[in-house]
Amino acid sequence: MFARTSSLQGKPERIDGAILQFNEEVLPAARNQPGFLGAELLVDRVSGSLVGTTYWEAVDSLKASEAAMERARRKVAEALQSPIKPTVERYEVAIRTEVKQVALA
Repeated sequence: MFARTSSLQGKPERIDGAILQFNEEVLPAARNQPGFLGAELLVDRVSGSLVGTTYWEAVDSLKASEAAMERARRKVAEALQSPIKPTVERYEVAIRTEVKQVALA
């Protein structure tokens, strides 16, 4: 399994808009890509930081999704009013444990 993380910094008051854009742009774009396994979004409402991660079956799936994910990431950055370009990193997932499902606020 492989993962791509995208880190953004923007205006804290724009976090909800960025969450909405992740839900409306990133997730549908990712789900349309072969090999997509899942995603998560971490936010810090105080600092305006956001980290999105998408998971892929194989490195080829991750690479093939680059263009679609770049377009979606740009829309999240715009919603967050991020003054800097997102930091994007790619990893092989060495260990991943199951997470207990809980209702999110």
